[in-house]
Amino acid sequence: MPRHFLIIAFGLLSCCLLNLSAQTEEPAQKEAIQPPKVFLDKSPRIVWFQLNRLDNERLLLVERKTDDPKYVPVYTAILTRAGMSRQDREEALAGLNKIKKTDAFTELLVGLEELDADDRQDQRTAAQLAEMLLSEPMKVLAEKEEVFAKATTAENKLLRPLGYAGLIVSGKAMRAGYHAADSPQTTLDCLAATPLIPLGSNRQVMWQPAIDWLDKKEPEAVRKAAIQALAHLPYHPSETFQRIMPFVSDAKFRAPAIKTLLQIPPKKRPTESVAKLAKVLVEYAEATPAALRTTEDFLNAMQLADQLLASLPVESARSYRERLRAVTVRVVQIRTVEEEMRYDTPYFAVEAGRPVQVVLKNEDLMPHNFVITQPGALQETAEAGAVLGPNPGFEGKPYVPKSDKVMHATGMVQVGKLERLTFTAPKEPGEYPYVCTFPRHWMRMYGVMV
Repeated sequence: MPRHFLIIAFGLLSCCLLNLSAQTEEPAQKEAIQPPKVFLDKSPRIVWFQLNRLDNERLLLVERKTDDPKYVPVYTAILTRAGMSRQDREEALAGLNKIKKTDAFTELLVGLEELDADDRQDQRTAAQLAEMLLSEPMKVLAEKEEVFAKATTAENKLLRPLGYAGLIVSGKAMRAGYHAADSPQTTLDCLAATPLIPLGSNRQVMWQPAIDWLDKKEPEAVRKAAIQALAHLPYHPSETFQRIMPFVSDAKFRAPAIKTLLQIPPKKRPTESVAKLAKVLVEYAEATPAALRTTEDFLNAMQLADQLLASLPVESARSYRERLRAVTVRVVQIRTVEEEMRYDTPYFAVEAGRPVQVVLKNEDLMPHNFVITQPGALQETAEAGAVLGPNPGFEGKPYVPKSDKVMHATGMVQVGKLERLTFTAPKEPGEYPYVCTFPRHWMRMYGVMV
């Protein structure tokens, strides 16, 4: 299907939805939760026991004031709890600063030191706290050079990348490079700092070292980390593509290489390299056992292949698509974007009457679903879902109304989870909207299947 048609279709849908978004929001369906009673005058152990039993929604309802030290545990819990928004963390940080008469840098560093480096949720929280810390004024960061240098050798492996990122952001990249050269582990810590460095804050200085660490003389772990780091370095994209592309043919490096190549905008991919890589990926698909064709790594590879084929001449693309069609099901990976209330995929195309699998991966801080509707039924379906609320609806799923306008739907996908939705694409060509039907999400979380 012509790409210009997809763009026009999505543009029409977007304009329609922007007009709808000005309308009245749906009322919240669930009953208000009462603020929990927490006894803050007990021992620290008992106080933390009480706080740890609360989910995030209830924790945010706990009474807190900035005129009494007894509220420090509440603010600390909010600052370091997984799944909290940036706004809630900043409010908690301000409370700690006022009660303890400290500064943001100090409290963020203390919070980071308390996190478990082996816990995935804490790793995510650490990245958010590091982002806040590195957003401090340059004057503050420049004064913390020795603190950052010390952090590069910290026992807590969450702090070591922060140390390198802090040195680079504050203009001490040469010192960071000196520490990184000590051993393979220090090199890994330095590479792990890459996504922590704010764009526009010297992150570009990591591009050349990352390219250099791709060299065959480097340990496998370092080369993998360099490939992963380049996914966060949007500089010299054409050269990055050419340097990473050969790794797709090596099973040890294929998965991270494909993830990085997916981050490079299609228009920045060299034409001659695109044709070569498309051939490699089609042959990889044909050689992959059927049992492995639903893994995340394979799906990423097919997503990249699909993008590359869109850039090839029509005849070449058709030949490759026919070969892929014989061995794969059309798979579309859609991720939610953290704190932006949107899907990362605004539209996708399917072949009429062919099997399709949508993989929804929730990387946001709240649950979301994915509902495909009949053409023109997006708002109607979303509003009906809000009225239904958490009660069972379509196929017993909450927030999805029992309606002939609903074609397919996932359940509510929790934070950090994914759900696969497999169905046969409609035989009738058209624009089929998809949307999150949780109350008020539909105004921003939508797209179109063509």
